[in-house]
Amino acid sequence: MPKRAVAVGDNCIDVYVHPARRTFVGGNAVNVAVAMQRNGIQASYVGFVGNDAYGTLVVDSLHNEGVDVSRVRRVKGETAVTYVELRDGDRVFLEERLGVGADLTLDEDALTFISEHDLVHNTHLGHTHEYVEEFKRLGLIVSFDYSTLCDRELLDSTLEHVDIAFASLAEEDASKAESVAQALAESGPGIVVVTLGAAGSLAYDGNRVWRQPSRPIEVVDTLGAGDAFAGVFLSDWLKRKPMDEILIDATVGAAERCQHYGAWESRDTSMGQQGRRHA
Repeated sequence: MPKRAVAVGDNCIDVYVHPARRTFVGGNAVNVAVAMQRNGIQASYVGFVGNDAYGTLVVDSLHNEGVDVSRVRRVKGETAVTYVELRDGDRVFLEERLGVGADLTLDEDALTFISEHDLVHNTHLGHTHEYVEEFKRLGLIVSFDYSTLCDRELLDSTLEHVDIAFASLAEEDASKAESVAQALAESGPGIVVVTLGAAGSLAYDGNRVWRQPSRPIEVVDTLGAGDAFAGVFLSDWLKRKPMDEILIDATVGAAERCQHYGAWESRDTSMGQQGRRHA
């Protein structure tokens, strides 16, 4: 039976104000779902969107990608919006409006739907921390992206229930990556992955460390690169590929992501909204 994975949590509209004035569908959980779907795993997304035009754009764009959006809830209010500026190819978040996604709750129907998957992915902005123990109890493989590890409370409340943990360190902190991975693994995860920007990435399974250099590219926009890496990593892992091959594929996926604006571009240009010019 084909493997299925679900990403739960945040979504947003990324509004670029400089140098390009365009809008894109984004959000960590959404980006990972798209990356998994594009890499051959049937992916679903569960979250809240507003009952506004941006909410429609999120749902329609994901549906167009083949992502199952049957448990996305339309809630009265506004969809999350992030205002983004690019500085030398690196994204800078100017303002984040969390919208209805900040009030995410999962009812029994949503939990039952999630339980029908093989893997559930969570993000540091996804507001799913209180459900991670339940996901584990339901027999799911649990992955969690902790981003820059700045939320100690989040780590303490979830790590013991997580199977695959992702973290991000700055390139200049690459020498700390192995010790960080080992420390996280001691709290529960069987696999810890640390991305290091231009310094590459590292994976640790409690016994062995794998290291992967980055790919030299001309960077256009780094937004969503870590999500692309995680989505490809998880889908390859579900396909039972060897770790060295997984890291190569994930690195290629992240590099490709950095060569265009936005976390991902809709494959259906007839929609006319995804990646549209922002006046």
